[in-house]
Amino acid sequence: MYPNRLFSSERGFTLIEAMLAMVIVSIGVLSLQAFYSSILQSEVTSEARLTAVHMAEQIIEEWQQSNTTNPPSVQCAAGPTALPLDTPTTCVGTGSNTTSFSITASISPARAPMPPATAGGTVNWAVMSPYTNPNTGVTIAPYTRAVTVSWQYKGETRQVMLTHLTRLPQ
Repeated sequence: MYPNRLFSSERGFTLIEAMLAMVIVSIGVLSLQAFYSSILQSEVTSEARLTAVHMAEQIIEEWQQSNTTNPPSVQCAAGPTALPLDTPTTCVGTGSNTTSFSITASISPARAPMPPATAGGTVNWAVMSPYTNPNTGVTIAPYTRAVTVSWQYKGETRQVMLTHLTRLPQ
């Protein structure tokens, strides 16, 4: 009678219960580690995208203020860098983001969709015509300025493109 009483009053976990608990805890820890890793990758991507958007916005805004066909320079880690038209220029980000960006600035006559000649026809794009102000006699042509900022992330090319419709005196 003594041995049965001893076993019935013992409390604790069996080996199987302990192993099952360890498996469940391990799965939870691995899930948290994978989640944390994905958050860090998302942060790196977001930081590069934010830097690219700021670069493109800065260029578009300065270009808009100058109202010329030549794009302004961009502030890179090495200092101000000139942007020639339609030629990719490499720029390393400033501050904590040291990503290497490729920036291309372009300008082209503005184009607008023209309605199809027949119902169900294809839409054609046409260059918008210059406008001559009858009061001043100045001819103004609509143009589209575009700034594309691209960078590499894990073997993939990512890019941000901003455009601005403007009028330039002819």
